[in-house]
Amino acid sequence: MTNRRKTQTTSRSAQGDADPRVTPLDELLITGRLCTPDEVAEMLRVSTRTLADWRTGRATGHALPFVRIGGRVMYLLRDVNAYLLQRVEAAAMRRDADA
Repeated sequence: MTNRRKTQTTSRSAQGDADPRVTPLDELLITGRLCTPDEVAEMLRVSTRTLADWRTGRATGHALPFVRIGGRVMYLLRDVNAYLLQRVEAAAMRRDADA
């Protein structure tokens, strides 16, 4: 039995134009996983209050991106990873400047 269903793996056509059939929700599902504050807090071993501070940028000066869906705060896992990488790079640059 062959699978005749054509799956879409990208939102860009061969010419680089956005595919009008791909909705923002499709893009989200293709590019990242949504996590709850509890899941992210557990992964990073911090409190949900710390995440709320990071969301506003009060703690670091750089806000952690989030989405609000139906009043609930959610995080894209790729945004969390990028935020952490940014913080590691910033710390490394400060350390190098102090040396």
